[in-house]
Amino acid sequence: MTKKADPLIRDTEQNIALHWSTFSGSGDICELLLNSGCNVNAANSQGDTPLYVFFSSLPSSFAHVLLKCSHIGARQDSYEVVLLLLARGAKVDSKNLNGDRPLDCCPNEGSDCWTAINMNVQLQALLANTQERTQRILSKYVPK
Repeated sequence: MTKKADPLIRDTEQNIALHWSTFSGSGDICELLLNSGCNVNAANSQGDTPLYVFFSSLPSSFAHVLLKCSHIGARQDSYEVVLLLLARGAKVDSKNLNGDRPLDCCPNEGSDCWTAINMNVQLQALLANTQERTQRILSKYVPK
């Protein structure tokens, strides 16, 4: 970033650097990119956001990288990256072109990542319900 690199430049599948850093599980790079103005909810050509990249069937650009690598290490920081994306406002209800949400594609139900996203889904639903009830109460007592 010190060399004035553009963190928003897209590859042929419309991935930005945040998609790639999320895929690699690099929390430090994700945070640097988010601090440099990357949109946490940027969608690629498949409608995949960086949060979704953890759990989706990989776009061909990611699959191509996997085929070229003889060994892909475990993404040790993936939980921390998921928490970072959620803390920065990643939408857990956004759907890709297949109609899948990040939680729908999480391979390990009950894992730390699944739990974090599921809790976020539940909290957002609770918040929406609370706001709706508050609006009904206020409209009942405020004259029109």
